[in-house]
Amino acid sequence: MRLYDVFPDNPNLEEPLFIDIDGLEVPLFFHAFVRKGNNKAIARFDDIDNEYRAQELIGKELYIYVQDEEDGELYYEDMAGFSLTDIRSGKKGIITEYIDYQDNPLFKVLFGEIEVLVPVADDIIEEIDEEQRSVKASLPDGLLELYFEKPL
Repeated sequence: MRLYDVFPDNPNLEEPLFIDIDGLEVPLFFHAFVRKGNNKAIARFDDIDNEYRAQELIGKELYIYVQDEEDGELYYEDMAGFSLTDIRSGKKGIITEYIDYQDNPLFKVLFGEIEVLVPVADDIIEEIDEEQRSVKASLPDGLLELYFEKPL
């Protein structure tokens, strides 16, 4: 096997790898796994018991699902679905998307039926409660008025 850099150094041999066969995610359980350098390995799988079945795997991509144990940190990308409350006006909306514009990241927030682009900055985001899935923010003066004013 050729391994990507993100492949774990010590994979849990009790957990399967997966292969896509005709649109179905099929698990392959390790029988043995030996790393050969940084980006290669030899693996034997429980249900692959002959050369013909092994040949079917050649050139296929295998996937492994791992728990993200790096830092347990919440990222802005993961906040879709969080509520966002403007401390100044009391208006409450739902974050629908994080947009990572260079030097100007934004949340798309749905206030009722009105979509508002909210800057993601330390001086605007006051509090994040991961457990409650909520964000409190001090939106810039006039931001909501831009979206909520009725046209002339």
